[in-house]
Amino acid sequence: MKRTLILLIFVFVSLACAPAWAQSDFFEGLVRYRHFIEVKDSLANEWEAMNLYGSGADFYINKNGAYRIEPKGTPVEWQIYDPAKARIYFKFTKRDTIYWHSATIPTEEVVEVYPVKKEKDYLLGYTCHLLMMKVKTKGSHPEILGKMYFFAPELKVNAAAFAHHKTNSQDRVMSIMQAIPLRVVVLQRHYRVIMEAEEVEERNLAADLFQIPSGLPQKELHF
Repeated sequence: MKRTLILLIFVFVSLACAPAWAQSDFFEGLVRYRHFIEVKDSLANEWEAMNLYGSGADFYINKNGAYRIEPKGTPVEWQIYDPAKARIYFKFTKRDTIYWHSATIPTEEVVEVYPVKKEKDYLLGYTCHLLMMKVKTKGSHPEILGKMYFFAPELKVNAAAFAHHKTNSQDRVMSIMQAIPLRVVVLQRHYRVIMEAEEVEERNLAADLFQIPSGLPQKELHF
């Protein structure tokens, strides 16, 4: 369960690599997503899929590439990515322990990346390009997944901050898009998950939004 939850994250490093002059060009603010589950056949467990992906998520990101995700309808209360340490922290509801793992640990293998298709959709006033890729999950029961990222080039992110973010192949994804996706489609064997932005708000974010709360025990997860 914990491993699967970690894989969900757009769920969405090295700061020294980013030129200082470009900081002002990077998006900082909130992207609010809603999630949909489209069942393909009778073998799909829609309740289980919704419990894992939830009904949506609030995604906060700053100009340094740190992000915070607050899912809706899942056991996870929040998740924070610290690019300086290349770590992903997360906290479950009803638990006082903060779990973390290194973002340098790959959770899937990129099988194929297709050329970006320009101007494939129009979302929230943004013209979006499309990145498609095929990945193979790691673990005792590997599965081939298809992924589609619709992204707006205007919503630039600090791609250098994801250089070591190999979890969920975000190093590869961000190096190509260098922008925030407004729709992510994950093609599973029995169902399709759609994570689509319903609101984009550019604003300055407080630094403490990305700080790990002190005073709570921490536990590293090993795969």
